[in-house]
Amino acid sequence: MGEPNPRSAVKINFQGHIHVPEGTATPLDLKELVIAEDAVQALFREFNETIKSGTGFVTTISISGDDRAITIRFSHVGHTAAFFMLSYDVNDEPRHIHSLTALLPKLDAAEDRQAIDIVRDHAVLGGIKREAFDKALEVDYPVAASFFADGGSANYPPLHSIIRVLSAAFFGQFGIGSD
Repeated sequence: MGEPNPRSAVKINFQGHIHVPEGTATPLDLKELVIAEDAVQALFREFNETIKSGTGFVTTISISGDDRAITIRFSHVGHTAAFFMLSYDVNDEPRHIHSLTALLPKLDAAEDRQAIDIVRDHAVLGGIKREAFDKALEVDYPVAASFFADGGSANYPPLHSIIRVLSAAFFGQFGIGSD
């Protein structure tokens, strides 16, 4: 019999942090999930199975009513942390990076820091203050820290839907839920 999982005794939820470049005048307009419920369930199952395999993945999602497909590039960092990029691609290359999200379950501080460092190193996030990245490391709860390249991306509801579903699938492997 193994050691008890300390997270199983108390329900732990992750929280989401949203960061936009300094000076972004566009107010965030966050809506509920804008992807149909059956598509959300299918995405969750797909993400969940792929994440559990321990490998990274690249997949493209078409959003009903929108001709701009969203490409997701997901990578594990060590055994506990991860990050993913959401982008608009042309010929399998990012033409516009919308956001990067660091998934920090707070199980291994070194892996959490490595995930944040990878995200922080993307030039497209140069308008975001260093303190925003550090904040994600300083909190004492699991966090999905999303860093948007611009106000337009931060206000594009399908991105938030994808972030929520992918984050829930990732954190679920550690018994961490969402509100």
